[in-house]
Amino acid sequence: MGLVSFRLWWVAAFILAAACSSQRVVPESLEPLVDRTVTFPEILSAPESYQGKVVVLGGVVLEAKRLKDGTQIELLQLPLDKRERPILDRQQSGGRFLAIRQDFLDPATLVEGSAMTIVGDVFGAKTDYLDDVEYRYPVVT
Repeated sequence: MGLVSFRLWWVAAFILAAACSSQRVVPESLEPLVDRTVTFPEILSAPESYQGKVVVLGGVVLEAKRLKDGTQIELLQLPLDKRERPILDRQQSGGRFLAIRQDFLDPATLVEGSAMTIVGDVFGAKTDYLDDVEYRYPVVT
């Protein structure tokens, strides 16, 4: 490969990386629906009070599993940076939450530790076991 084509490849790679990093996390069509005044601690303490609110939450995947009618992703909540991407410091977590989709996502593609930003409706809560203790998970769909 010649020097010119090598440089062009790097320019193309840089442009592609810049384009990917500047993509909007929240689709423009959903932006007017998002309620940015609702915080994760508020949702955690009273999920039913925020039912139907569209929120943006970040976290890392703890587990994903196939349900009879969709896919459930358990996430460790993490605060979002200015670009709405999770800040990968688990010490800043406010707790756990579930993101449930009505379609099938292969759990093998949702690798444990992967960072995700979720845009969805607060559905309520689901109580399940976390080790030997009951845990009340806020649910976003």
